[in-house]
Amino acid sequence: MSLKDKFKNLEKMVLEQIHLINQFSGIPFVILIYDPQDQQKCYEYIEDLEKKLKRSGKKILRIPIGEFVFRYFEENDQMEEIIEIDKKEPELVRQELSNVCERYFNSYIHSEIEKTPPDIILFTNVGGLYPYSRLSNILKNLEKIKIPIIVFYPGKIINDELYFLNKFKSDDYYRAFRI
Repeated sequence: MSLKDKFKNLEKMVLEQIHLINQFSGIPFVILIYDPQDQQKCYEYIEDLEKKLKRSGKKILRIPIGEFVFRYFEENDQMEEIIEIDKKEPELVRQELSNVCERYFNSYIHSEIEKTPPDIILFTNVGGLYPYSRLSNILKNLEKIKIPIIVFYPGKIINDELYFLNKFKSDDYYRAFRI
């Protein structure tokens, strides 16, 4: 299915059948899988989708989740320290970034939802998580949220297996509906 067709399906789903999203898996998550080489085109389609959703009266919370990997450390003036430790112990830094990112991201999402409850949440910039955090861990922490979350996932499916960035086989089960 082409990227354009995937976005047409997603648009129809969120504009006309939003109540059915969690019917597929019990949670309101949708993963639109696209070839990482189509990143720019995907973002153009996301912009278009977001405009259509807003015109239809939907409140959107768009979150570029790859930015959260380092935001916490920047806000706490710890980036230089992290860079120095990464030179000596990169695995330790990746684990710490993953833990902080997941906690920080989870609390951020909940606070943003409380501020202005959206109708739909869009996760973009997912590729920016690699190699510091895993999307599956973030989604597991958000399963109690009843607001539809649309994830734009750079990767592909081979034999029903999901490959992040077309290279890294996912070890985790995503309960989301896949497009």
